[in-house]
Amino acid sequence: MKRNFAIIFGVLFPFFIISCEVPNVYDDSNAIINNKDMSLFLNSVLTNVSDTYNQKVNKFNGMETIRTINKSGELTFEISLIISSGRFKMVLVKDNDIILVTDENTDRIISFNNLENGTYKLKIIGDEAKFDLKFKNIK
Repeated sequence: MKRNFAIIFGVLFPFFIISCEVPNVYDDSNAIINNKDMSLFLNSVLTNVSDTYNQKVNKFNGMETIRTINKSGELTFEISLIISSGRFKMVLVKDNDIILVTDENTDRIISFNNLENGTYKLKIIGDEAKFDLKFKNIK
């Protein structure tokens, strides 16, 4: 009985994984400003402690909010990003405005000055992306 279950599970599980697709939102501004996260991570290692976020992923599709920030004035991040394959970008969203943070390999400090008071969402968006991201809030 256990063997039959294992065989059935082994045959059906790959079909289940393949059918778990998320819509491609990489170029869809309306989906990006929407509050609904839709993502699929394969072989992901995530450390998210306090102001530090580290994630290494072998395959990422969709969109995920990694920080919600209530802020005005200056906002500064330290970012280290290596994109090995696919498309990947990080954006800052407030209401209907999308500000590109980065979509390329980088190791730098990024600052935004004169932000209006409000709630900002820092999102990652990927299309078949393999990446290693290290991110830290500075201010």
